[in-house]
Amino acid sequence: KVNVPFLNRAIAKPYPPGSIVKPLILTGAAERGNYLQGQTIDCTGHLLPNEPNILRCWIYKRFDQTHTQQLGHTLSGADGIRVSCNIFFFTLGKRLGPDAICDLFREFGVGRAWNLGIGAEYPGSLKSYGGKAVDMGEAIQMGIGQGPVTWTPLHAAVAYATTARGGVRLTPRIIADAPQTRSDLPLAPGSVAKALAGL
Repeated sequence: KVNVPFLNRAIAKPYPPGSIVKPLILTGAAERGNYLQGQTIDCTGHLLPNEPNILRCWIYKRFDQTHTQQLGHTLSGADGIRVSCNIFFFTLGKRLGPDAICDLFREFGVGRAWNLGIGAEYPGSLKSYGGKAVDMGEAIQMGIGQGPVTWTPLHAAVAYATTARGGVRLTPRIIADAPQTRSDLPLAPGSVAKALAGL
């Protein structure tokens, strides 16, 4: 490992997002009609019926159990976030598909630097391995924040603040009187409420 003590990891170091993207996936899927209010998803332990050793839920991998069994019912959006169900969000990643899930991540700032004026910034990336277009298998993985997507802690903070404000996205800034732009994402209030309830 290279020691880089002067690298500002909050804005310049790429990280895979992981499960913290699940509320964003829920609101983005609802916005696009891939998740409807009141809809539930069954946690079956593994996404593919005949492949129990891949695309598994963490609870199935660890305890040989499903979230549906644990909760006694299929999962709402809030449930899916609360228990961090991989099957729920693999399913939404599959429904969204490669193009829509990449657009969703772009809406939440991936691919954009913030021009804070305090040094190098990493804009985030949605590049598939080998530079190819994102495929369906990768879109499924992106539903849980894995696969060909990276961002910074600042991207995560902006995405969560945008969700908490119901879709109002403000560019981050360091100096209070620096210009700040606002753009609104068309997030459905019901899906935002479910995301916040799940959190």
